[in-house]
Amino acid sequence: MYDPPYAVWSIWQSCGWLERFVLILVGGLIVYSLLSAVVTVVRLRSRRAVGSDVSLDLAKKSILDLQKHWVRIQYATHAVFYLFGLVLFLVLQSVGRTIGDMGPTSAANQVLRNFTLSCAFAANVFFGLLILHIVQWVVSGRLATSLEALGPKP
Repeated sequence: MYDPPYAVWSIWQSCGWLERFVLILVGGLIVYSLLSAVVTVVRLRSRRAVGSDVSLDLAKKSILDLQKHWVRIQYATHAVFYLFGLVLFLVLQSVGRTIGDMGPTSAANQVLRNFTLSCAFAANVFFGLLILHIVQWVVSGRLATSLEALGPKP
């Protein structure tokens, strides 16, 4: 089985507690966003299936409530992004620290290994943030389309 050296499960043991915390936050936000996306799409489809039985104002209010929910998810995504940046730069400050006798490996190899670990951490978080962005983009488009289908803005 192929086990890439930069995957989350490969670097988890080597990560510090701050990095693990950020990885858990990003993973939790991805799961929450995906579940919210499913709920949003189901609500939009059920509203469309009901058709004209629901008043126009109630339908618009429902879609606007969904949009507000997704704005809050976007704020949470931005907060996690800023936290990630802070943690990444805090971790990068300690890349050059080596402790004790390196034995057959040199200090330069240890520094390179620490830097590679930080890059793998960053790559995983950026990939998670990309997934979040794509989910939010798709759901935002669906919400905008549903709102436009109800008619022009007052």
